[in-house]
Amino acid sequence: MSFDLDPASEPGRGNAMTHFGFAELLVPRWADTKEHRPPLVDLDGAKLAAREEGTWGTPEAHAKLEEHLGKMLVVTLLELRASGQFEALRVSATSELCVEEYEGHFGWPDYEERGRENGIAPPA
Repeated sequence: MSFDLDPASEPGRGNAMTHFGFAELLVPRWADTKEHRPPLVDLDGAKLAAREEGTWGTPEAHAKLEEHLGKMLVVTLLELRASGQFEALRVSATSELCVEEYEGHFGWPDYEERGRENGIAPPA
Protein backbone atom coordinates (compact mmCIF):
# COMPACT_ATOMS: atom_id res chain seq x y z
CA MET A 1 0.00 0.00 0.00
CA SER A 2 1.26 3.43 -0.86
CA PHE A 3 -0.03 6.91 -0.10
CA ASP A 4 0.51 9.99 -2.24
CA LEU A 5 -0.10 13.26 -0.43
CA ASP A 6 1.26 15.54 -3.17
CA PRO A 7 -1.67 17.72 -4.35
CA ALA A 8 -0.01 18.20 -7.76
CA SER A 9 0.40 14.47 -8.39
CA GLU A 10 -1.34 12.96 -11.41
CA PRO A 11 -1.38 9.40 -12.77
CA GLY A 12 0.89 8.85 -15.74
CA ARG A 13 3.26 11.71 -14.90
CA GLY A 14 5.87 9.45 -13.31
CA ASN A 15 5.60 11.15 -9.93
CA ALA A 16 6.86 9.05 -7.03
CA MET A 17 4.44 8.38 -4.20
CA THR A 18 5.13 10.45 -1.10
CA HIS A 19 4.75 7.30 1.04
CA PHE A 20 5.66 4.37 -1.22
CA GLY A 21 5.38 0.94 0.35
CA PHE A 22 3.74 2.37 3.47
CA ALA A 23 2.40 -1.08 4.35
CA GLU A 24 2.62 -4.50 2.77
CA LEU A 25 0.94 -7.85 3.09
CA LEU A 26 3.33 -10.51 4.26
CA VAL A 27 2.78 -13.86 2.56
CA PRO A 28 4.58 -16.54 4.60
CA ARG A 29 5.24 -18.94 1.72
CA TRP A 30 6.00 -16.31 -0.94
CA ALA A 31 9.69 -17.29 -1.02
CA ASP A 32 8.67 -20.84 -1.97
CA THR A 33 6.38 -19.48 -4.66
CA LYS A 34 9.13 -17.28 -6.10
CA GLU A 35 11.39 -20.35 -6.23
CA HIS A 36 8.59 -22.23 -8.06
CA ARG A 37 8.48 -24.99 -5.44
CA PRO A 38 4.73 -25.38 -4.99
CA PRO A 39 2.74 -25.69 -8.21
CA LEU A 40 0.63 -22.64 -9.00
CA VAL A 41 -2.85 -23.44 -10.25
CA ASP A 42 -4.59 -21.05 -12.63
CA LEU A 43 -8.22 -20.00 -12.24
CA ASP A 44 -9.34 -22.88 -14.48
CA GLY A 45 -7.58 -25.51 -12.33
CA ALA A 46 -4.60 -26.19 -14.63
CA LYS A 47 -1.10 -26.26 -13.12
CA LEU A 48 1.09 -23.48 -14.45
CA ALA A 49 4.72 -24.12 -15.29
CA ALA A 50 7.37 -21.64 -14.15
CA ARG A 51 8.96 -19.61 -16.94
CA GLU A 52 12.55 -18.42 -17.11
CA GLU A 53 11.73 -14.78 -16.39
CA GLY A 54 9.97 -15.76 -13.17
CA THR A 55 6.32 -15.66 -14.17
CA TRP A 56 3.90 -18.55 -14.26
CA GLY A 57 2.19 -20.02 -17.31
CA THR A 58 1.75 -18.10 -20.52
CA PRO A 59 1.94 -14.30 -20.62
CA GLU A 60 -1.84 -14.33 -21.14
CA ALA A 61 -2.37 -16.47 -18.01
CA HIS A 62 -0.08 -14.18 -16.04
CA ALA A 63 -2.03 -11.11 -17.17
CA LYS A 64 -5.32 -12.84 -16.35
CA LEU A 65 -4.09 -13.64 -12.83
CA GLU A 66 -3.04 -10.00 -12.32
CA GLU A 67 -6.46 -8.82 -13.52
CA HIS A 68 -8.31 -11.15 -11.12
CA LEU A 69 -6.11 -10.07 -8.20
CA GLY A 70 -6.74 -6.42 -9.10
CA LYS A 71 -10.51 -6.92 -9.21
CA MET A 72 -10.37 -8.67 -5.84
CA LEU A 73 -8.51 -5.68 -4.37
CA VAL A 74 -11.05 -3.21 -5.80
CA VAL A 75 -13.95 -5.16 -4.26
CA THR A 76 -12.10 -5.26 -0.93
CA LEU A 77 -11.39 -1.51 -0.99
CA LEU A 78 -15.01 -0.69 -1.81
CA GLU A 79 -16.24 -2.94 1.01
CA LEU A 80 -13.84 -1.28 3.45
CA ARG A 81 -15.00 2.16 2.31
CA ALA A 82 -18.68 1.19 2.66
CA SER A 83 -18.06 -0.01 6.22
CA GLY A 84 -16.43 3.31 7.17
CA GLN A 85 -12.89 1.98 7.54
CA PHE A 86 -11.37 4.95 5.66
CA GLU A 87 -13.12 7.73 7.57
CA ALA A 88 -9.98 8.63 9.53
CA LEU A 89 -7.93 8.86 6.31
CA ARG A 90 -10.11 11.37 4.48
CA VAL A 91 -7.74 14.31 4.18
CA SER A 92 -9.66 16.14 1.46
CA ALA A 93 -12.82 15.86 -0.59
CA THR A 94 -10.72 14.82 -3.59
CA SER A 95 -8.91 11.89 -1.91
CA GLU A 96 -9.08 8.81 -4.12
CA LEU A 97 -8.52 5.07 -3.99
CA CYS A 98 -6.80 3.26 -6.83
CA VAL A 99 -5.30 -0.12 -7.69
CA GLU A 100 -2.37 -0.37 -10.11
CA GLU A 101 -0.39 -3.35 -11.32
CA TYR A 102 3.15 -2.30 -12.21
CA GLU A 103 3.27 -4.09 -15.58
CA GLY A 104 0.02 -2.51 -16.77
CA HIS A 105 -2.17 -5.61 -16.67
CA PHE A 106 -4.68 -3.95 -14.34
CA GLY A 107 -5.57 -0.47 -13.25
CA TRP A 108 -8.62 0.95 -11.49
CA PRO A 109 -10.27 3.29 -12.11
CA ASP A 110 -9.86 4.10 -15.76
CA TYR A 111 -8.14 7.49 -16.07
CA GLU A 112 -11.29 9.14 -17.46
CA GLU A 113 -13.39 7.73 -14.60
CA ARG A 114 -11.24 9.09 -11.77
CA GLY A 115 -13.16 10.80 -9.01
CA ARG A 116 -16.52 9.19 -9.84
CA GLU A 117 -16.58 5.90 -7.94
CA ASN A 118 -13.13 5.77 -6.36
CA GLY A 119 -13.27 8.53 -3.76
CA ILE A 120 -12.28 7.65 -0.23
CA ALA A 121 -15.62 9.13 0.81
CA PRO A 122 -18.54 6.96 -0.37
CA PRO A 123 -20.53 8.40 -3.30
CA ALA A 124 -23.53 10.45 -2.20
